[in-house]
Amino acid sequence: MEATTRKPAANAATTMKPKYEKDLRFKLIQDFDLIKPKDAATGMIVDNPYPPTRIIASEGVAKDAKGEYRQWRYIFGYKSVWVDEQSKPAPTKNQINSEKNDIIFKNGHLLVKKADLALIQALMLNDAFDGNEDPVNEIPKVFELIDDNASARKLRSLSDISFAAESEARTCSLEVMLPIAQLYGISTTDDEDIIRTQFIFQAKQNPEKFLENVANPKFKVKFTITEALKRGLINVTDGKIVYMETGKPLFEVNGNGDVAEQIARMVLMNDDIAIKLIEQLELNLKG
Repeated sequence: MEATTRKPAANAATTMKPKYEKDLRFKLIQDFDLIKPKDAATGMIVDNPYPPTRIIASEGVAKDAKGEYRQWRYIFGYKSVWVDEQSKPAPTKNQINSEKNDIIFKNGHLLVKKADLALIQALMLNDAFDGNEDPVNEIPKVFELIDDNASARKLRSLSDISFAAESEARTCSLEVMLPIAQLYGISTTDDEDIIRTQFIFQAKQNPEKFLENVANPKFKVKFTITEALKRGLINVTDGKIVYMETGKPLFEVNGNGDVAEQIARMVLMNDDIAIKLIEQLELNLKG
């Protein structure tokens, strides 16, 4: 997935003209994948999701660096896009009507050479440009500037997250794995290899969420409570949690609700009795 640049300031294209270190890539914002034909077997789009060509306005009105309204137009070969600066020499009728002035996106993309500063400025002055924060006319945004470096960084970051999640799933202890396995609906009574295989699969499905879940202490507490209830170490009697070894009621819970969730919240809110209960239950479950 491509990442877009941070929107430049509204007058970025009005102050003539920055130098660019590399060619710029612009992309249409809206594709047409919903109406494109798809492969019956795979469901994948069998054609480019963008129209073959899309012509963008090559003239209009914009605010200059002083906030004044000025007419602009892109004319191939002219260094300035401001009409009042295109007078030495004035463009001929043929130059004004030349097809070379057309700003055309092909298959959703437009690559602009870094030296073509007038074309870059024409694109950035355009009301339809997503980076124009102070357009003269509020119209739907049609195209955006693509930051290839940001795209590469994002892809690398996603790869790092995927690697970290799968590594955690493969190497974490049983104590870490079981609470999260329970969260994903994996049977925690199966053979450890079977649990681990399903656990790794979940890590691959959504690596970022997986790591977030592993780091969340609530799920370990919920697992402890769930196991304690299964083994009869605690019980819910008359709306209260009872530690069965002593038969002593500890605190109130809603027996019709998620008891494990309720106690986990109490632990995370530093309730002393709930914390001591969890500590004792963890010892019981290990014994």
